[in-house]
Amino acid sequence: MTAAKSLWSSANRQTGSFQNPRVIIRHQDGRASAMVVPTRIDDYTLSVPYSAALEPELWAMNDAYIEPPRLLFCSSVRVPYDALVGEISPGNDGISQVTAIQYHPGKYAYDDATYPGDVA
Repeated sequence: MTAAKSLWSSANRQTGSFQNPRVIIRHQDGRASAMVVPTRIDDYTLSVPYSAALEPELWAMNDAYIEPPRLLFCSSVRVPYDALVGEISPGNDGISQVTAIQYHPGKYAYDDATYPGDVA
């Protein structure tokens, strides 16, 4: 399936107020999707390209005990790079601060190495 998925928000989100608007979908199990480029339909509706990774067919939308997926609005003005997240600090205003260091493959170069003094 390659059709776009339309998403509705109860809050008026002006994606036009963001430079290079993006959305992240926080899944019901706490995982976050990759950044997705939204297409604004109206003040309360947007569409995103369908992706099997979003798993929209697994969303429980009519269960009073499960919070629906959340749309997190952001902008993308820099080229992304791989990073190792050290800390996510949620703020009272709904904005979270993320602390991360740039990933480098050398960080894990010796994970499977055997220490010369090991006796097995």
